[in-house]
Amino acid sequence: MGADVRDAELVTRYLESRDLGLFEELVARYRERMMRLVLSVLGPELGNDAEDVVQEAFLRAHDRLASFRGQSRFGSWLYRIAYNGALDHRRSASRRRRRAWESATDPTGPPRVDSAAGRQLLLDERDRAVRAALARVPQPYRTALHSYYWLELPVAEIAELLGVARGTVKSYLHRGRARLARLLEDGGTTP
Repeated sequence: MGADVRDAELVTRYLESRDLGLFEELVARYRERMMRLVLSVLGPELGNDAEDVVQEAFLRAHDRLASFRGQSRFGSWLYRIAYNGALDHRRSASRRRRRAWESATDPTGPPRVDSAAGRQLLLDERDRAVRAALARVPQPYRTALHSYYWLELPVAEIAELLGVARGTVKSYLHRGRARLARLLEDGGTTP
């Protein structure tokens, strides 16, 4: 019995019986992949929030389970809920960070580094600049980049998680790298 048929059967049986064990089986089957997807959207700076986003996605899926029509794979439907939840979370976190950063001042020139602590500060600043530039890379390019480079997922798995063709993922990676490079060259100030 294929996974798609098994998923559809579990959904139908759960809706008829409301046996939470059946829904828990779906959760167990998809939890790890949903975490990967959510982490790829949130990135390392928001990685601690991933568990909450995944749990919220499962709650939304549970509440909307009766609306699942089976026109797509159950996993794709579930991933879309998680993906949208992660995007919403990232946008709200970005708004909070932007307000905090607006009050901070940037140094006018590169600092002279004479100590290990100073070098670490420069590395931290470079990492912050990369994260800030990456946050400006449009979705789904950012998700593809996070999934491929940070989570080290193969192109085929990213394609399945995003519900797109492998060639589309390769295009996202190419365009995302190009956009990130431009942002870093321009100091992260251009879209």
